[in-house]
Amino acid sequence: MKSLPRLLVFYSIVVIVFLIIIATNVEVEVTRLRRQDSQDNSKNKIILRSDPNTPQQSSEQTLPVVVANVPAVNHTNKCEIVHLAFVVENTTSIVSLMKSILINRHSPLHIHFIVNSFSHSVLEKLLDTWSLPYVEYSFYFFEDVKGNISWIPKIEFSEMSGLMKLLLPSILPLRVDRVIVLDSDVLVTSDIQKLWYFSWELQKNNKLLAITKGSGLQGYFDTGVLLFDLQAMRGMNWNYLWQNVVIKSHIPYTSESIISTMIAQYPDIHYTLPCVWNVNYRNRQVCGYNFTDYHIIQWNSQAPYGGDDYIHYFHKLEIFLKQYEGNLFRDVPKLCDNTNEAKSHKQHRSVPLPRRSRREMCRILKTESQQIFRTNLYYHGGKYKPTDEYETTLVTQLSLDRLDKFHLLINHWDGPISITMYGTDAQAWNLTQFLSENGINRMNMAIHIVYKQGKFYPVNYLRNIALNAVSTPYVFLNDGDFLPSFGLFSYLKKANEVLMTGSEKRALVIPAFNGEEGFTYPKDKADLQEMLQEGSVRMFCVWCAHQTHGPTNYSVWEKTSFPYRVEWAFHYEPYVVVRSDIVRYDERFVGYGWNKVSQLTEMKAQGYEFVVLPDVFIIHSPHRRSADREIWKRKNFKFCINTIWKKFIQELLQKYGVDCLKEYKNPPTIINIKI
Repeated sequence: MKSLPRLLVFYSIVVIVFLIIIATNVEVEVTRLRRQDSQDNSKNKIILRSDPNTPQQSSEQTLPVVVANVPAVNHTNKCEIVHLAFVVENTTSIVSLMKSILINRHSPLHIHFIVNSFSHSVLEKLLDTWSLPYVEYSFYFFEDVKGNISWIPKIEFSEMSGLMKLLLPSILPLRVDRVIVLDSDVLVTSDIQKLWYFSWELQKNNKLLAITKGSGLQGYFDTGVLLFDLQAMRGMNWNYLWQNVVIKSHIPYTSESIISTMIAQYPDIHYTLPCVWNVNYRNRQVCGYNFTDYHIIQWNSQAPYGGDDYIHYFHKLEIFLKQYEGNLFRDVPKLCDNTNEAKSHKQHRSVPLPRRSRREMCRILKTESQQIFRTNLYYHGGKYKPTDEYETTLVTQLSLDRLDKFHLLINHWDGPISITMYGTDAQAWNLTQFLSENGINRMNMAIHIVYKQGKFYPVNYLRNIALNAVSTPYVFLNDGDFLPSFGLFSYLKKANEVLMTGSEKRALVIPAFNGEEGFTYPKDKADLQEMLQEGSVRMFCVWCAHQTHGPTNYSVWEKTSFPYRVEWAFHYEPYVVVRSDIVRYDERFVGYGWNKVSQLTEMKAQGYEFVVLPDVFIIHSPHRRSADREIWKRKNFKFCINTIWKKFIQELLQKYGVDCLKEYKNPPTIINIKI
């Protein structure tokens, strides 16, 4: 029994040691967790800078991230498709908006466009040729749904597009249960998925929509950025709610007034977004956050250039997006942690073309002719409405590095113009500045942009883009470096009336000349004839094969004041006026060689006759030779392009008959009609 106290002492010591060990481990774990928490918090800091261009300093001030910016939810699937809706009446700013979203996004997108016929044609062509991975798009037409708002009294047509937002629960398919709605003049500066997170807040709190407060009157909300829970809105009979407000309230019939009044009457339907999700020139100082941390900004005419740091920053962002190479978005971003979910849209870079074997050169030429070029119709201007049944549109193409030629051209032609220009996004921005600086804002001119890619100039694709956008009954098919004689547009009205009426297969030839460096443009035909004698102007392409312009018969043109028929010959490629439904150019011909003449040859196969106009002309303005012209000199390229030409001729013979390209040697025939 004497050993019992000893045992008790021993076991007591063991228990005490065990408790000490446990306490030590707990303290170590608590220390580790505190250190980890401190590290996590240090990651959730934002840097406050007075200027976005100021380099980072070691003494930068930091603040915790504002929790309200992004809801603390983790159940949103990164692979979930983010649905966006844009009401697009004017397409001027839509490309910059899309770039701002694409450059920051980490989620698949489905964009729903509410459009009219004009904006639909522009956006469909742009998106079909942009080939953006992880982006789906749908179109819905104003005309199909405007009856749901046209009953509103004294509503202006310009107000209808804004009210289309109210119809989205009815317009979009039932499978779309949430959508972000943005005005087309906003720019997104962070991942759009962060805004999508708020849709869970709507569902959790039984709200219909999320919106930011406006910068005006108390209780005013800004509808430039909206988040709709479509499923909840449909369940709450949304159409009845807003229509009831319109009927009973004496308010302006705008989306802002209607939704603000609805929120005043039913405050529980909305969730207020932090103001960083919709910042404009007026409310930027009220917002209370550093401007480099804004998520969406409205950049519109109310924000003048210059001014404070806010405006300077916004303006730089706008220019950056306009100049950013849009083709880069074809490369598949890493979405959903799975790079195998979409195919990469590889693009051909514009690099010098080294010398190739004949087989390799032919393969490259074929590949180049099958490329899909990103195309922005009506980059500047809109669809022209003809005022005369004999009007002619000048159809042409030009590279964006020849804006000086473009300026000369539009000074020589006062009629409608449809021109396709080829270059990079940065060069397109240079065009915008050029138009502004020179005060060029013609209502009868449409400029389309095809963005540069590949190794060859896609000349026939450019011509077809401009030709397909014409709305006048006649077209003058010209090249951008040829200047029309003064008064040609008015002259062609008369010529079309007397020579084209009842003649569906007739082409009016405009004789082409070449001006020497520094020549002065002639006032009329008599002035031109003097210059021909002096040698400062000569027949175009005297260095080419005689057939290209020889059949025009310049010796007859110099002497007559009447139009005259000429016979077609192989390789004849004059500049002509024809009906706008003319056969299109064959887009297999890229670079230099056989491009324009392919259309003229098919016109001959179709039975066209060629009539030369006596009192008008065009003159080629000198410029440096293109890179495509230098490549054309290579034997392998000539072989490949000639192979395409021979195949093209065989196709014409099979389509129109073996005699369709038969040549005749008849002399010119004078048409006794005075224009």
